[in-house]
Amino acid sequence: MLSNLQRQSVNLSARLANHQALAFRYAEAMYATSKEIRRRNLKIVWARNHLAKRSLKDLAISLDTNPSYINQLLSGNRGMGDTVARKFEKKLELTEGELDSLWPDPDGLADVWKPKHQEEDDTPKVPVRVVGFTIRGIDGKDGLDELREALIKVVDIEVSAGSDGIPIPEFVETRYELPYQLSWLHDWGARPEDIMIVPVQGRSMEGVLWSRDVAVVHRRRTKIRDEGVFVFIRPGGASIKRLFNRDDGGMKIVSNNPDKDAFPDEIIPAEDMYKYVILGQVIDKHGPGGLGL
Repeated sequence: MLSNLQRQSVNLSARLANHQALAFRYAEAMYATSKEIRRRNLKIVWARNHLAKRSLKDLAISLDTNPSYINQLLSGNRGMGDTVARKFEKKLELTEGELDSLWPDPDGLADVWKPKHQEEDDTPKVPVRVVGFTIRGIDGKDGLDELREALIKVVDIEVSAGSDGIPIPEFVETRYELPYQLSWLHDWGARPEDIMIVPVQGRSMEGVLWSRDVAVVHRRRTKIRDEGVFVFIRPGGASIKRLFNRDDGGMKIVSNNPDKDAFPDEIIPAEDMYKYVILGQVIDKHGPGGLGL
């Protein structure tokens, strides 16, 4: 026979299990789409890393991406597509499709992450020095602080065909230069000579880059990663597009403009990859276009 205390304990356990089941079904209803489910599961991954004293940067490195992209996924500003989800599953040693199913979360880890402006910090506040970045016009090198800034040239890219079919780029300097703070370049792991600025032409990347914008390109970031925007040369000229790796060794070229009749996606097979040379990843831009690089 069970004592009153034992019966109360059993009833409490049953009620707790029932509440957890109801919470799980409620979460299933909230996270109806695969991208919402992936975002919720990524929040759990982030929370586990956070509890293990690992930073967002550490998580980004383990997933072979950058902290800004992870932050956009967590905040819902970007959706996690199929290609990225499968890549993250491999990096996290999950089974294929595991990010697409709603994970049980009895500890509420999915609710730990908050956008930076919502984070609560109960630790004592200590004054810190914040480095501010300003935009200003200068008149050539006479207005440049050479200890803190560098002038980056704006170049046009001309492409000629090599004898072996590999396109050859030629960088034609324009009369335009833009100043960049060395500390900003350092944050990107770049030296002034690693950066080039190129003008944007056409409508294929509208929403991110608009015609007559200028794109800031990191020339040492030539590895395709996470829906990044890249400048590359191909037979016939230079392009700025989103690039995706394919399992067969080829790549997918995607325009940001949603008009796929005018700007269709392209599949490049592995045997034709030698005709395409990635010059670098776009890390910043100037002009009226949106964010999302």
